[in-house]
Amino acid sequence: MIRKRKRPQQPTQPEPCLFSDEEMAAMLPGAQEVPAQRTEEVKDDIPTPQAEAPSPVLEEEKEEKEKKEEKEEKEEKPLTYEEERMVHDMISAMQLFDTEYNASKVRLIAMESATLAQGGIHMGQKYELPAIPGRRFDGSQFTAIYYVSFARSFPSMIDRINLPLSFIYERAVKEYEAM
Repeated sequence: MIRKRKRPQQPTQPEPCLFSDEEMAAMLPGAQEVPAQRTEEVKDDIPTPQAEAPSPVLEEEKEEKEKKEEKEEKEEKPLTYEEERMVHDMISAMQLFDTEYNASKVRLIAMESATLAQGGIHMGQKYELPAIPGRRFDGSQFTAIYYVSFARSFPSMIDRINLPLSFIYERAVKEYEAM
């Protein structure tokens, strides 16, 4: 028969606690509430500093900096290949909607594409929309159709589809209107 040796017990040290025993007793259900003790307010004789008026030089510098940032934002930056392709796919979607479909059909396309996109959009996959029979779209074309149809049908809800394509859409609209 094998006997297990007993290890000598190490004396345990009390764990540090954030609350005192009295505070812990007050936290337990059914414990008596400890009345809060009032402390006297201490008033400092130190005057509080008053806010100084901003200097005109700093305001001018700040305005110049803001104007410079606005100019940089307005300047069109070169797009990557994928972004450029998305612009062209969005323009194609706009042409399709303007020539072949009315607003209610575009709304139907937006709803169907939103349903398909719930599982994620994969660029290598082919998509078919029942509202556009006989046509198959790759991931980029489907994304463009989804975004453009949603932007036209539900412009106030475009941020809810979680696609960061607003600047590409704006660029596509500018190019489309210039055609």
